[in-house]
Amino acid sequence: PGHHQTYTKPMGFCLHNNVAIGINALRANAKCDRDGQRTKFCIIDWDIHHGNGTQDIFYDDPDVCYISIHEGVRQFTVNGVQAMSQCCTGLTEDVGVNGTNINVPLNIYHDYNECGYGDDEYLLLVQQIVVPVLKEFAPDLCIISAGFDAGIGDTMGKFRVTPIAYGLMLRLILNACDNHKVAMVLEGGYNLCTMPRSIACCIYTLLAGKQCIHSLLSGKQELNLTLSEYEREFVQSMDENERRKFNEWKLFQTQDIINVQQQQNCLKEVHKVIAKVIECHSHFW
Repeated sequence: PGHHQTYTKPMGFCLHNNVAIGINALRANAKCDRDGQRTKFCIIDWDIHHGNGTQDIFYDDPDVCYISIHEGVRQFTVNGVQAMSQCCTGLTEDVGVNGTNINVPLNIYHDYNECGYGDDEYLLLVQQIVVPVLKEFAPDLCIISAGFDAGIGDTMGKFRVTPIAYGLMLRLILNACDNHKVAMVLEGGYNLCTMPRSIACCIYTLLAGKQCIHSLLSGKQELNLTLSEYEREFVQSMDENERRKFNEWKLFQTQDIINVQQQQNCLKEVHKVIAKVIECHSHFW
């Protein structure tokens, strides 16, 4: 991992900020020069922890757009006493000088939405925030800071994003990039069953490239798939033994007992944060 490494010091198991090093190496490469035009980059960080280091390095850089979807404050109970983690970085209001720093904190409240955010919420955030930004900013290269600790079964993050959703999120991002140039750099992730399967879905997406389906409603070729459509496409790429091994992640899904009201509350929180992001960035986009 690297996204906690700031401009001046290592933090959070991160000795080098791999994404920042890569971007600056590309900038120094004459082959990346576009006839005097500045090269633009978009970093999409879906690790459950805020990439404070990446934000620190590119905060005032107009040619780098940083989008982070991460856990905000978390309310919890210890020995019957309620407490709340303090969110000192990754605030929605931290927009940077040019509005190219976009933070999407997802708050967790005790007895309200502590089931954690899952596929529907993350896909909505990608569709409502990430995709429009990609289309307007039009980066020359999009880099995913791909942490998988928001994945289902990860006891560090306690969120519920499935391997299929990670693959589909990346498909939506890839479809929104006109130049097809998308890279993925690993960050955090601590469940050794679900994490490698999530990575496998993302690698498949990158190898498969943009994919269209024929929409019966519009009669046109559509770039977006549903979760079930993406899963069907992905498993068809494997033989029977590979499918059986891949589907082992679903053991965590069967253990994932969700309170319907809490899941609805998660969606409510997502709509709130989308509205706040739009409000904070309306002067720039």
